[in-house]
Amino acid sequence: MNELVNLLLNKVIYLSTRIVPVIVISIILANIIAEFKLVNKLERVFKPIFNFSNLSPDISVPTTLYLVSYSAGSSALSNLIERKAVSEKEALVAYFVGGLFTFVNHAIIYYIPILIPLLGVAGLLYIFVRFVINFLIAILAAIYGHFYLKQNLQGSSDILNDRKKMDKLDKSKIKNTIKKAINKSKKIILKIIVRMYLVYVPVSLATYFGLFNVIACSVKSVINIVNLPGEISVIIAVGLVDPISSYVVAASLLNDCVLSEIETVLALLFSSLFTMTASVFRHSLPSKITYFGVKLGTKIAFYSFILNLVFILLSILVLLMFVI
Repeated sequence: MNELVNLLLNKVIYLSTRIVPVIVISIILANIIAEFKLVNKLERVFKPIFNFSNLSPDISVPTTLYLVSYSAGSSALSNLIERKAVSEKEALVAYFVGGLFTFVNHAIIYYIPILIPLLGVAGLLYIFVRFVINFLIAILAAIYGHFYLKQNLQGSSDILNDRKKMDKLDKSKIKNTIKKAINKSKKIILKIIVRMYLVYVPVSLATYFGLFNVIACSVKSVINIVNLPGEISVIIAVGLVDPISSYVVAASLLNDCVLSEIETVLALLFSSLFTMTASVFRHSLPSKITYFGVKLGTKIAFYSFILNLVFILLSILVLLMFVI
């Protein structure tokens, strides 16, 4: 009994002193970056992709809004589609090129503040793998646009002027912007930290009592094929319910030396496969139809699923070379 109490106490101390402070600071900084729209400065870095893709200034402007948020980019792109200012091919290229920008935003707001404090090197490697996947998808879209879209270097002055206005920062509102970022961070921090403790402690108990072996049986056949620890199936099972909780489970298994860094990344990639498949009809398809209509929305959801599936599987195969 004393051994179990000490185990739980050590887990809580570890979370409270090493994980929680870093996550709190990271989330606040991430929201400050988002509120000041500093992420928009990355637009210059990706400008060569627009030129190579033959995307006109009109469509490249809303595409960069994916750096701010997925909803902002999709809303702007949807507006152009409604106005028939872009073709279906242009919209598809813009969406998948914009997917890289969505990932950059997601990494700054979500992945980096959570995964690196929890998983360290493994978290950094997972973020890198996901970046490569999104980068390759964007490059494929850019190549398609290069060969199948007509070059258009002219754009609407109204759209460009709106973009310039959006980029201007009113210095008199800096304090209010920081306060807004901190207030926005409070809800996220509270939600993540509560969830972290609620998951981390039961996971520690499950590890102690060997309950992972029971859950592992559900996907044991898949795990056995690639000769990976059965505990990976727990990360997959938890990930189907809540991705953040799966990161906490992965952190617990990594800290307990049940999984290595590479095995942890593989576990998260396997988990993303199952999560992605389960969310196609629950989230992905409905949201894309909402923004882009039934025809184009269905195409985007289908192509997105296939491309991510292929590149995640390829990433898993590459990483397995370092394990087997």
